[in-house]
Amino acid sequence: KEAAPGGQPDTAASRLPQEALEKYLAQVGRFTDLLPSIVQGSDQLNEMEKKHLEVIQDFSREMGDIFRKQEVMASSSTMVLETSWDYKQVIVGTQQMLEELLSSFELALGLNDQVASSVERLGASAGQLSRLVALMADLSTNIRQLSRNAEIMSYHAGLSGKGFGIIAEKMSSLTGELERAAGQTPLTDAALRNKLAAIDGKVESIRALAGSLRDNTMAVRSRLSGIFSLNQNIIQGFEDIQQASEQQRGIREKLLRGIADISGLAENLGVSQEVVATVLATEVADAGQIDFVRDQLATARKLEAETGAVWAGRQLAIELFLMRSKLESARSRWLDLNQSIASLRQTVQNEEKIPAQLLQELEGLFQGIEQIGGKLASIDSDLSRTQASSDEIEGKLSRADEDLKKWHSWLSEMSDACLGMEEDLARLRGIGETVRSFAEQIKLLAFYSAVEAADMGQAGQDLTPLVAQARELANRANADSAQLAPLLEQIGDQFGRAQGLVNENRALLERILKEVTEANWSLSKLKESAEQFELIGRETSKLIEQQRRKRQDLAVIYTAFADSFQGVSLKLEELFRLLSRAAETLNMFGHFDAQLFDRIDRGLLGSRGGGTLRLNLNSDPMTLDPALSTDATSNEVVAQLFEGLVKFDKGANVIPGIAWHWTISSDGLTWAFHLRPGVKFHNGRELTAEDVKYSLERLLNRELKAPNAYFIDMI
Repeated sequence: KEAAPGGQPDTAASRLPQEALEKYLAQVGRFTDLLPSIVQGSDQLNEMEKKHLEVIQDFSREMGDIFRKQEVMASSSTMVLETSWDYKQVIVGTQQMLEELLSSFELALGLNDQVASSVERLGASAGQLSRLVALMADLSTNIRQLSRNAEIMSYHAGLSGKGFGIIAEKMSSLTGELERAAGQTPLTDAALRNKLAAIDGKVESIRALAGSLRDNTMAVRSRLSGIFSLNQNIIQGFEDIQQASEQQRGIREKLLRGIADISGLAENLGVSQEVVATVLATEVADAGQIDFVRDQLATARKLEAETGAVWAGRQLAIELFLMRSKLESARSRWLDLNQSIASLRQTVQNEEKIPAQLLQELEGLFQGIEQIGGKLASIDSDLSRTQASSDEIEGKLSRADEDLKKWHSWLSEMSDACLGMEEDLARLRGIGETVRSFAEQIKLLAFYSAVEAADMGQAGQDLTPLVAQARELANRANADSAQLAPLLEQIGDQFGRAQGLVNENRALLERILKEVTEANWSLSKLKESAEQFELIGRETSKLIEQQRRKRQDLAVIYTAFADSFQGVSLKLEELFRLLSRAAETLNMFGHFDAQLFDRIDRGLLGSRGGGTLRLNLNSDPMTLDPALSTDATSNEVVAQLFEGLVKFDKGANVIPGIAWHWTISSDGLTWAFHLRPGVKFHNGRELTAEDVKYSLERLLNRELKAPNAYFIDMI
């Protein structure tokens, strides 16, 4: 340890200008006094930025939930649209069935009218038959009276009237047969007329029922047309929802980009803020060194004031130069720090533009949601009306099915009646044949009676009136027989037509029943589709309601976002002002310390540069090459001679050294270090990235066999 020189007399040249020194130290104080506020502001900004990022993440999650629900809505609309064609086909098919059903009803009504006409004609023919039966009864009475008169007169005529008596007996026998046939005819005619009346009653019932069925079916068709129209509205509503969902996708993409931009900016702001905080930590540490130098200055000033020795002034000057060096170094770093803060401000300004756009897109999003909600309300109303109409149609078709079964039952009864009528007509044909045969025989007997009367001569003159009467009755019988035969044939034809119409009506009714069954099946399919649409509509309405509630949640989050952004922005501006004041304070040193350091240079230190660094070491260092130093002594000396890209603070935290900032790629393979400007070697040359690259590559050089290479051999 060398003895400090002392004892030299105090001279004006060897003393420092106290006023300049006081100003200088006051300026240093102003700089160091700002540091606690800056550090506090940086810490607060860091915390606010973290909260701001959390709010953005909450906002992003809420939007993601809305978008997921919109995707579900779009999928539901797509499903409806995919099945809507089948739904339309079901409705069209049901309409066609009902049209066919109406045509069948019209045809059935026409057939029923024809049956009614046939029955009416049958009734008229039966009336004619009744009149003929009455005539035949009267004819048989007259013939029986004639035969009795003939028997009496032939008896009085004796042997000459014997032949005439035989003719009278034959007439009496034929009359008995006619009476028996005539006796059966009223019963058969009554049975026939009863059956005709029953059929006519059924025809009237069927006519009323068919009219009701036709009106019912027309009402069903009208309701179905309404359902088809409602269905068109429903399908169009879902198409509008899908289109709105597509438009929402565009808004969603913009919102996602906006949120991603905000998140990216917030993350960048956070990273930049961490860098600023790290740099500030370094500056605070350096400020501690400045405070230490200031304490040393105070000690040196006191010593100079007490002794007035030159060596004390020189010591004071050395401390001042050290202070100046520290401040110069701080000034370059604070310039970088200001640039970082300016970058932060630019990031915040960029973020400031996004929220307004985001809010506008959000309004568009929720307007679209409200439009979809309105469409869904309309769809829900149409679906409710569809269900009500379907229920009404179902009820009408159910009643139609019951009525058709009645109709079928009545037709079966009519068919049974027709079978009975067929038996009655067969008996009437037999009676008609009896009448025809009777007429022929009576005519023949009338001829024989005339011949017999002529053969009797004078005795036959008394029989002439009987012969004339017999001839007249024979003519009447022949005339009645001539009327009865075509009448029976006419009744048979009319019955055949009526029976054919009844059978045709039964076949048509069976087809109608089948058509009603198919219409019921189509209606059940229609209701099933409508219920499915209604279920989709209800689920979509729930999603819409949830999204409406999300609007309030998003409004709260957006308010929190705006507030946190405002807080970050204000705090950043406050920090920027503090940093600017600190930088201005540092920049002011060069304006008023020229006289102070010029006096130091000329009076106290003489020439610039040079000097001796003395260290107390326990042993000699083995090397001064940082690539080769491994022992503690060498490392201590190397640490005094060289500075790394980074260094440790008083604890174990890595803080900036020569590099003021560094970034790491997402895959962790690329590290970018940003060097402080103005860092120089002892000869005055400024440090460059090539120098750092050379040092690292030299350390990895295999020929050097540096023992410290393992620190960075992974690169």
